Amino acid sequence: MMRKACVAGGLIAHELAQNIRFVNEAEAATHEVIRADGFQAKKGAKFAVLDCGGGTADMTFLELVNLSPVRIREISRPIGAPAGATRIDRNFTQVLETIFGRRFEKIKQTPAFADLMLTFEDAKISFQEGDSGGKVFRFSQVVEDYNARNPKSEYPLSEFASDVQRAMQNNPRFAQIGVRASSLTIPMAMFREWFDSIILEIIELLNEAFENSNTRQVSTVYLVGGFSQSEYVFSKIKAALSRKGIQLIRPDKPDVAIVMGAVRAQLAEAMSVRCAQFNYGIITSTEFDESKNHDKSKMRKIEGKDHIDIFDLFVRQGSAVPNDYETEKKPYIPLTESQKIVSFKLAIIDSESLPNLVYADDRRISIHSEVKVPVNTRLPFNDRTVYCQLRFRGVPEIVLTNSEGYSLNEANGLIIKAGGW
Repeated sequence: MMRKACVAGGLIAHELAQNIRFVNEAEAATHEVIRADGFQAKKGAKFAVLDCGGGTADMTFLELVNLSPVRIREISRPIGAPAGATRIDRNFTQVLETIFGRRFEKIKQTPAFADLMLTFEDAKISFQEGDSGGKVFRFSQVVEDYNARNPKSEYPLSEFASDVQRAMQNNPRFAQIGVRASSLTIPMAMFREWFDSIILEIIELLNEAFENSNTRQVSTVYLVGGFSQSEYVFSKIKAALSRKGIQLIRPDKPDVAIVMGAVRAQLAEAMSVRCAQFNYGIITSTEFDESKNHDKSKMRKIEGKDHIDIFDLFVRQGSAVPNDYETEKKPYIPLTESQKIVSFKLAIIDSESLPNLVYADDRRISIHSEVKVPVNTRLPFNDRTVYCQLRFRGVPEIVLTNSEGYSLNEANGLIIKAGGW
């Protein structure tokens, strides 16, 4: 999907182009952090990068292996939580939807509403512990833009205050909201409530992070991402980490650390070893074998032979994966003489304790993507084997070859990448 988007955007000529590389956000931010002013780690130091963005909060845990050239390695798999700044935006827009009702969908499309949300963004960033009163938002231009675009359903500005009053009466959560003519005041107590619900989840993420024996030696956390610009967020996370004896540092311009880091990652790769975020494997069918304790209830017949569908593990969660690492090739043979397609489903399982035998119907399995390779039925059956391996270059990808070592990715225009680690 990412490669298709890059082709559509004119960044690369075709999906198999090699002049593009993918890097996840937390790793990109790390490349900026380790080269920014204020980076204090010495060789052998263990540190973490906490990326607080719009949708999620993500952490990566690292060790500085070498200073010149800079080399780092992951010491524990990254973790994250859906605790981002856009949830505060949704709280605000829910208030507005209650006030404006069905008109709100069209109000959201006005230029003045876009300006209003920029004002709200500034209010989020500047909000601090101890602020009193409330944040004032003016709606006269929003209503004017709406009326200009919708003359047949004009909204009198004089109705704004009464609509706010109605919303306050119908929803006790909005009782503290203030209204005056064409302006709305969100009290600081409500702002604090919106922030605190997210910050609580981030702090829970931090508590989980430092329960791992591999991360207990981390002494410094670097805070990046758009949400980290908030002084309130910074102060709350700093206080939570200080209780653990961990220092929090926020570099200059933390909101662009990911973009800048992605450029730095392309210019000079610093990550030498990563930790696999999931268990990675392929869903495949194999002949039923009672001696291997195969479950008879999972059995299915294919042209008279008994088979079971299993998760074939390639990389175990938490494994150290060097940069540009390629797994061993595994052979996959068509199940029948008449089979014209061999399907490869890239599957992931989030589990630190995975048994040797996992069936394909295991609820923990997520199918990330699927590759279907045509079978050349004119070849002798034993020559129809397809070899599959996973290659790790920023994100994992499936690599397929035939029995002669010829790339089936290139032959069929296939390259499948899995997002995240």
